[in-house]
This record gives sequence, structure tokens and C-alpha cells, in this order.
Amino acid sequence: MFSNLVRPERFLEVLALLGLFLFCPLPYLVAGTPPAPESQLYDAVKSLPGLTTRRIQELSADLRRSFSKEVGTGETFSNEELELVGSVVDYGLFNEVDSRIISLAARKAWAASKLGAPTEELEELSEVLFMLPGAGVAEVAAASGALRTFKSSPVPASVYTEVINHALERSWRPVEIQGVSRGIVHAVELGLNPEKAALSMMIRVDQGLDGVSMERMVEEELSFIRSLEQPLTSSSPGDFESSAGSLPAGVAAFQGMGTAIEAGVPSQLAAEVAQAAIERHWSGEAIRAIFEGLIRARRLGLTLERLAVAFMIRMDQGLEGVPPRRMVEEEVEFVRGMEAEKLKRLHKFQKPIRDEVSYDVSRYDRAFPELRSGRRGLDAELASIRLEDARISLQREGEEEAVEETGIPDSTPPSAGPEAASKEAEVDAGPPPTTGEDEGKARSEKTLVDEGAEGAGTPEADQPEQRKVQVETDVDKAVEAPPPPRFVSAVPDDLVGQVYGEPAKDSAESFMVPPPSTPYRWGGNTRRGVDCSGFTKTIFQEQGILIPRVSRQQAEMGAPVDIDSLRFGDLVFFNKGGKGRITHVGMYYGNGKFAHATCSKGVTISRFFKNYYQTRFVCARRITRVVFVEP
Repeated sequence: MFSNLVRPERFLEVLALLGLFLFCPLPYLVAGTPPAPESQLYDAVKSLPGLTTRRIQELSADLRRSFSKEVGTGETFSNEELELVGSVVDYGLFNEVDSRIISLAARKAWAASKLGAPTEELEELSEVLFMLPGAGVAEVAAASGALRTFKSSPVPASVYTEVINHALERSWRPVEIQGVSRGIVHAVELGLNPEKAALSMMIRVDQGLDGVSMERMVEEELSFIRSLEQPLTSSSPGDFESSAGSLPAGVAAFQGMGTAIEAGVPSQLAAEVAQAAIERHWSGEAIRAIFEGLIRARRLGLTLERLAVAFMIRMDQGLEGVPPRRMVEEEVEFVRGMEAEKLKRLHKFQKPIRDEVSYDVSRYDRAFPELRSGRRGLDAELASIRLEDARISLQREGEEEAVEETGIPDSTPPSAGPEAASKEAEVDAGPPPTTGEDEGKARSEKTLVDEGAEGAGTPEADQPEQRKVQVETDVDKAVEAPPPPRFVSAVPDDLVGQVYGEPAKDSAESFMVPPPSTPYRWGGNTRRGVDCSGFTKTIFQEQGILIPRVSRQQAEMGAPVDIDSLRFGDLVFFNKGGKGRITHVGMYYGNGKFAHATCSKGVTISRFFKNYYQTRFVCARRITRVVFVEP
């Protein structure tokens, strides 16, 4: 028999048999069955980098308990399902979530995928599942489908993340989640305001549809929003001031929200105040005064979340005969007094940067007319950033042309001293048109130089493209002075440190002290709830600096920084979920630590050089290009 095995014609069969035993686990050969589900779950966790053996065993045990039904019946998982489970686990580990909660969220995401929910959106919703463990599988599936619908539409992320959060928190039915998401998309397609449409539908669903179909409800709310568009077409706060006092509470709230957003108040905060006004039946006069107060506080640089909470508490306690406008003034002055030292430091650190910048804006005005002023929301932010890239490119081209023609660089002689330098600042596409009283007020705050015929007979008049705007920058003398119009600036390297000064550290710490820290909220960008990129964006915005809202867009800002050269304020980016794309951002805090927002702890400080975070680190950026925010 042995001689038959070694016969030359059977030699290849013997080698194949040996290879099968050497390279395939024995259980696969016994019955020809796929791997057991518990082995698949173990392998999904083991494939994640940076985990200790003990941690792998702990997570695997919790996953087996969560998937006990599938383990008991021997149901196996596809590669796509295992990839989803592994991504959810990775999201949970990054957020330092308890392993039991991670495993429950992983099973819920898997079950939703069995209902046809898109896996990429389920991964993005992982952090919502960690925060809302009671959300149902059908609701999660509907929310992930709504997320995909929103992402392919022009609806701003700040709107749809709040809608999805709200829907899962309030346990909306799947049909309500789907109907509202389609209704908001349709509203934007009709040219209606997405914030107003979202708030209107959210309130309607929360109050109950009373037998009205989703299609009818959407139609009614869109008609209501359309009826509001006429008085809301003007962005002038004065129009709101003159009419809101006599309006019903609901209409006044929507009008005030729109006016506040136009004036730069974060849309999420404005929507929260509007919703509180409607649900708590504030008077039109009170609503008007409160939104006026938020707009004024934003121009003063105050913390709007703190002021909004103060307004709500005061309204809940009752005004006791105090006129709403006086109440607002009292609360604004109270918060202003609390933050006087912060404002003083902020202006001190901003002043050297503003004093440094001055350039010709006309060339890229003409080259990129579609990027001029009047933009709103995230598109405005990104357009301003792209505008700066275009400006620098055109400026360099102009310098090169001057060198070719004259043989010397085209440079402007230094100003006649620091006083002259402190008066110059650039603007993004020039100031908006003003008339009447507004124009007089604007001219009292800044002096326009070389605007058309006013500059006749001067060297600048012969070169209309040399249009500049001088602004008041002596903020040390008047803390309450409104900041200058939005302008962009490539900040010199020796001044970059000013951006990351004490005011920025104060802003970061204000998210964490006094305990508890600001809670995590997917899509949040206020101190009532914030996510990772909302945290970093808010810190910079409170220094008067504008950066994009999304982490992967923030990673395109500034200059790359080597890991050994990190300093406070540098943005550090990570890949959680294992898909190779940037999905998380934090701010380097110094001493090997970074501040970021996590599901388990809210805003917190973690060890940057901890093995787990280093395995997910992608890059670091230093903001060297500044977009100051207009008042």
C-alpha cells in the first residue's frame, strides 16, 4: 500500500493532501463548514491594530453575548457584515466607550444592515448609537437611509445631523424620519430656508400629526415656510426689529432665527432658541429682544451659549414686570462682565495679525465674481478659503510679471510707521452695499479709501484696482467695538503663535471646566453639545478665525506639521473605523496630550502618544492662513 502512495503518478496527489492538512484548520476539513460565528467575531476584533490580547478577549466576549442568538444558531457573517462590526468597534474604542455598549451598538448596526440600511452611513451613526442605546433597529435603519439622502443633497450638515439626532432622541417612527428627510430636501430644492423647514417639521412631528399623512404635513409646513419668506428676504436686523413685536410667537421665532443666522449666530443655537420660544409661548416682543441680544453679543465676542441659557432661565423664572429689552440688556451686561478679561486678551492677540495685513483685492474680485460676498453657511466658508488660495496665486503671478518687466520685485514700500500699518486690513470682495442710516453707521466705523471719484487726482485713482479698506483696529481702547469686516490673510510665521495664544487655550478649557465638560453630540457645535470638528471650529471661531466645519476639510487648511514639532493649537487628525479616511480631529494641547470630543467623556484630554491613538494618527496641520469672521 505504501508503495502505491509513492508511485510517481500519485506524487502530486500526496503533496496536495499534505498541503491541505498543513494550511487549513482541522474543523474546516471535518465537515466542510465555514468558520463558527464566534471565531469570526474574534477575528474581526483581532484585526484591529493597537489592541492588547486582554482587550481583544474582553471585546470578543461582549460581542458573543450580544450576538448570542446568531452564535447559538451557527449563523455566519459575510465579509461586509464583519467589516461593519469591526468599524463600529473601532469607533467605540476611539471614543473610549464601555465594551458592553460597543457590542450592543455593533449588533444593532448589523441588524439594521440586514434591513437594507447602507453600511457606510451606519458607521457614521455609530457615535449616535453609543449615545442613544435605546434607539430601535428599524429607526436606526431609517436614520441611516435618511443620512444617505441628505448627503447627496444640498442640505447643510449642520441641519441634517440635528434632525437625525432629534428624531432618534424623540423615538420618531421610521416613516416620520423618512418623510421629514425628504421634505427638507424638497424644501431646499424649492429655494426655501433649510433651517426653518427643519425646525417647522420637527416641531410638527413632536406635537403629533393627528391623523394627517406625512405627505400632507410636509406640504402644509412648506406652505407655511413659503409664507414667511417674503418678510425674511431682507437680512437687515432693522426690518426684524420694526415688525417682530406684533407677530405671533411662532412667526416671530422663525423670523428671529433667520435674522440671527444671517447675522452670524450659529444656526444650531438659533434653532434651539426659536424652538424654546415656540414651545414655551414667549411673546413676540420677548423673542425680538432676545434675538437682538444674541446678534449684539456675537458682535461683542461673547459666548453665545452662555447668554442663550441665561435668557431661557430668566424667561422661565418670569420677567416680573421688567420689559424684555431691559432684561436682555441686563443679561448681556452680566455675561460681558464675566468675560471682560477674555475679550481683552482676545483683542490683544488679534491686533498684531490685523496690523500686518494689507493687499490689493480687485484682481481676484474680477477673476472670481461668483466667490464674492453674500455667501452663507458652509459654502461661504469654503468659498472664502478657496478665494484666499486664488488670491495668493494671483498675487504671486503679479509679482512674477513685475519682476519680468522691471527686473525688481513688485513690492510696496513699508508704511510710514506702526500707526499707518495698524490702519490697514484686507477685505473679502469689499463691503456690502449700504444705504441711509446703515451707510452712515458703517462710515463711522471704518473709512473707505480710494472708492471711485473720491480718489480723483491721487495715484490710487489712476489705478482703480488698488482698492483698499481701512478699518478701526485699536480694540484695546474699546473692547465693545465691533470687529472689522471679514478678510483673509496669509499670516507670517512669526505671528502664527498669536493665533494659538492664551485666548484659544481659554476657549478650549471652557469646554471642560467647571465639570462636567461639554457633552458629546453628533453634529453639535455649541457648548450644549459638540462633536470633534465642532469643538475645533468653535475654538478658532471664538478667536475670530474661520475654518471649515468638517474634519477632512479642516485637514486641508494651513501647513503640515511633523509629529515631533507639534505645539499647542495644532490640529491632529485620525482615522477611526479603519477605512483610511480622516474621521476625527483634535487640538494638540502640549506635553504629549490633545483635546478632543468623545462619546464617553464629552470634551476631554487624552494622551496623544498612547499606542492606540498613534496607530490611527493620519497627519497634523498648523493654521497659517486666517479667515477673520465678519460681524
